[in-house]
Parts: sequence; C-alpha cells; structure tokens
Amino acid sequence: MKRLLPAAVLGLLIATALPASARKWTSDDGRFTTEAKLLGYADGKVKLKKDSGETVTISIERLSEADRRYVVLVSRSRKRIAAKMDTASNVSFAMDVQAFLGNYCMKCHNPQEPKGGYDVTTYAALKRAGNKGALIVAGKPAESRLILALQGEGEIMPPAGSAQPTEEEIAKVSAWITAGAQDDSLGPGPQPPPVAKPRK
Repeated sequence: MKRLLPAAVLGLLIATALPASARKWTSDDGRFTTEAKLLGYADGKVKLKKDSGETVTISIERLSEADRRYVVLVSRSRKRIAAKMDTASNVSFAMDVQAFLGNYCMKCHNPQEPKGGYDVTTYAALKRAGNKGALIVAGKPAESRLILALQGEGEIMPPAGSAQPTEEEIAKVSAWITAGAQDDSLGPGPQPPPVAKPRK
C-alpha cells in the first residue's frame, strides 16, 4: 500500500491560500451588498477588494453573520497553511535529510554496497543517477526516485523488515526536494556502516 505524503497535499493547500474569488458581501442590517474579494483580516478589520480595483476596510461587526463566519474560517485556514509552508521552507539537508538517509537508506546504498547503483552518503553521490534514474530531481519530488520508492512506486524502500520512516519524515524530504534540494552541509555528514571483511 502506498504511503500518503502530507507534503503532497501541501501544493493543494497552497493553492487554496491564494486570494479568494469575489463573493457577495452583506451588511449586518442587510441594507448594503457588494461584490469583492477578501484580502485580509486583522484587529477586527476586514479588507476587501472590489471588481473595480477599489479596496475598502470595514469592521467585521458591520458584516452579516454568514460573512463573519466566512472571514474567520478563511483567516484560520490561511494561518495554518502559512505555518506549514514555513515548516517546509526550513527543512535542511544537513540537519534533516542526511539524518533521514543515515537512518533508512545508507546501510544498503553506500560506496561499498551501492544497491541499484545508488550511493546516498554524500550530497554529490545523492545527485548521481543510478540504475533507474535520478534519486532526486530538484523541485520535482514526483520525478525523484527517492520519493517514488518511499511511496511504494515499484520496489518499496526501505524494504519490509527494516525500520520505516514516518509520514512526517518523508514529508520533510519531499519538501526539501520541492524547495530546490539545496546542500547546506559543511562536511561529509553521516558515514556508512563499516563492511565486515571476510575471514581468510
């Protein structure tokens, strides 16, 4: 069964964070109406933009009950989305991705044992294509073999019986790739486990 990535949903959430379509707004006494987009809400004030381009600021108390509920719901949604986007933008290769690779991938994908032609011990090695293409494609998690394998596309990785990453951990790696897969490390990072030499 494929793992579901919260980060895959992030793109949809970001789309909903864009300025809302124009809607009909009504005053609390029902005497006035206008077509406008919601630009923002802060300190009890609602900022609207009419189709003419004119912007108006009005106290939320002067709006109908339905409009007040709409403003509160949209504002809460935008704050949650902003928090998610901020978390995604703070994913670090050195602090997050290298640790992930060390915990779940490095045992089988290192210079001594590069299964599938993949070595994840360094950023440079991670960028090299293996037998089935590139592990990471900057800005495109859906085309990155690393994410596809974690989602169960083809041979699922890590294999059954191994420690499995959480959805949140996978989401962080996906967010890092989406943000451009930048290298912010200062050193080689986690080293692969030693390979036992056969006795003579």
